[in-house]
Amino acid sequence: MAQDYHRYNALYYEEVPFSVGRIAAYIMAAVALVMLLSWTYQTGGSSIEREELPALFYFGMSLFFIILTALLFTLSKIIIAIHEDKINVSVGIFKFNTLLSNISEVTTDEHSNLKYGGWGIRTRLHKEGWVLAYTTFKYKRVSLKLKEGKYKGFVFSTTDSQQIIDTLKRFIKYA
Repeated sequence: MAQDYHRYNALYYEEVPFSVGRIAAYIMAAVALVMLLSWTYQTGGSSIEREELPALFYFGMSLFFIILTALLFTLSKIIIAIHEDKINVSVGIFKFNTLLSNISEVTTDEHSNLKYGGWGIRTRLHKEGWVLAYTTFKYKRVSLKLKEGKYKGFVFSTTDSQQIIDTLKRFIKYA
């Protein structure tokens, strides 16, 4: 799998837990269970309300919330992989990749998450251009200034910001 490739062939690899995504997934799983129980109750011959909704509605809603739960579980961690020539950061199906030669500056981000609109996957227009942020609470953030591309900045949360900065600075010189 691609994730295993990044894990074993990376100079630096890290998975940062994103607990808000996991909590949301558990809530959606509970809603899916309620809908599934409603469907089984409805198809068992008893109706839930006087004006009964078709059993197909509860089944459809169960499937919708099961799919939503699976999607939210994939969004429950930020994966960071640094290779000799590029950096890959992903949150579930949302991925950001850039060549190390495209990075002009690497710093620790000391701003509040509110600068980026809160936690999660955010895009904001700042004076230097569009900034993409993959952030979670209680973890430090690394800020990358990019030379070219749609985004002029990229910010992501990490458990060890100094190690990422040192790794990137070591390889940016040669990229």
